[in-house]
Amino acid sequence: MENQPLVYIILINYNGWKDTIQCIDSIRNIDYNNYKIVIVDNNSKDNSVENIKKIYPNITILEENVNLGFAGGNNEGIRYALQNNADYVLLLNNDTEVKKDFLSVLIERIKKEPKIGIATGKINYYDNKRIIWYAGGVFDKLKGNSYHIGVDEKDNNQYDEEKEISFISGCFMLIPSKVFNDIGLLSEDYFLYHEDTDFCCKIMSKGYKLFYYPKSIIYHKVSASTGRKSKLYDYYYTRNRCILISKNLVGGYKYIAYTFFFVTRIVKFLSPSTRRTVIIKGINDFIKKRWGYQRIE
Repeated sequence: MENQPLVYIILINYNGWKDTIQCIDSIRNIDYNNYKIVIVDNNSKDNSVENIKKIYPNITILEENVNLGFAGGNNEGIRYALQNNADYVLLLNNDTEVKKDFLSVLIERIKKEPKIGIATGKINYYDNKRIIWYAGGVFDKLKGNSYHIGVDEKDNNQYDEEKEISFISGCFMLIPSKVFNDIGLLSEDYFLYHEDTDFCCKIMSKGYKLFYYPKSIIYHKVSASTGRKSKLYDYYYTRNRCILISKNLVGGYKYIAYTFFFVTRIVKFLSPSTRRTVIIKGINDFIKKRWGYQRIE
């Protein structure tokens, strides 16, 4: 244990104590010993803190008075980890289950590459563990968007080669503490969606690498907190995609990405099932720099 770096595992909880407890249960079975779990509760209304403490009375829970979102909540956990001498910080969705060796194999690999800014592994669906949700990721500069490799494909080991990539999902990020000292924390301009892509872009701009190591495997319940058919999704996806493009692309890439995005938004806008008012609000709030959390009626 004395040779193992200290890893702080940050879990964000928002009205999801059952998922959080199941995630902790799986972490407690891993073969890596030198870790600590920190839960950031984003002002849950379902007695999450009390329910978690009934099962794990000694676990560290940072209780927030407001919902800080993905970036804000994780930043609270990251600050706590850095103040307590973490060597690495692991951002992990609370609606995941981990394999026994997921952390040990990833730590061993990342220690060999000092220029790795974020490392991750393979993420398969929780409900069907042979189907891939994430096997590496790409940030497409022409579209100003990121996407998962292998999503919804059957896992036949076709993505079992380790490699450098250009996007890592915020669901599962292992980050050396020195990276935060160099580039800072996650941007809180987004609140929800695209902050992980922004963080990846910022890290790569400083010369760090993003690394995919498929021997490290977790399982994700997917969209347990927010759905893709909600007003919340339409608003934040629209506004934050614009923010992402404005902050991370330049020249021709920025022009092409904006053009592609607005054409696709127009097509969506014309769809009879589209929530048009929130799309308009998203674009308007981007232009007026009403970023971060915004109330959606």
